[in-house]
Amino acid sequence: MENRKDVISYIKGKCESIVRLVFKMKITPEKRIQSVKRHLVEVAESDVENNEISIGLYEDVSSFIKGNENKLLRHIINKYRLQMLKQNLDKTKRKLEKTEDDNLMLRNRNSLLEHQKTRLEDRWTRAHFKCMDMRGEFRLALQVERGKNASLGAKIKKLGQELHVFKEGVLQEERDANARLVAENIRLKKALEPRI
Repeated sequence: MENRKDVISYIKGKCESIVRLVFKMKITPEKRIQSVKRHLVEVAESDVENNEISIGLYEDVSSFIKGNENKLLRHIINKYRLQMLKQNLDKTKRKLEKTEDDNLMLRNRNSLLEHQKTRLEDRWTRAHFKCMDMRGEFRLALQVERGKNASLGAKIKKLGQELHVFKEGVLQEERDANARLVAENIRLKKALEPRI
């Protein structure tokens, strides 16, 4: 084969897209080489028809493909497989890094939420105790108020009793004064009667 370099460069150039196409098909790995060969022959025939390559190069390419030299095709397929594996590994690595970043962000978020939860629990505890203190103060104020009311009631009762005593005293004095006036009246009448 005189144009071996031309044949290899042509096959390498065309195989990349063909191998991609073959790898997208759902075929077994054993059938990939035959599929690549078949597609490569079809592409070479199309290139001859479109006058993109010479008939001599096409014959060299087809004889190379039909011959026992599958090493180049295997090499291209293995190289593409390695690229695919590398890309998958890179994707997995990026996903893992993203997952680690997400986990770190979640840990930070969780610690922030725990901090906020602790602050809210502290505020609730303070509010609870403040409420208890206010209840205690209210009960104490209520007891004091009841005590004041009781003492006020006692004072009112005492004032009522004093008022009653005072009223009784005033009434008694009035009765006494009336009795004295009546007695004085009687005495004056008696004093005036003998003169008449």
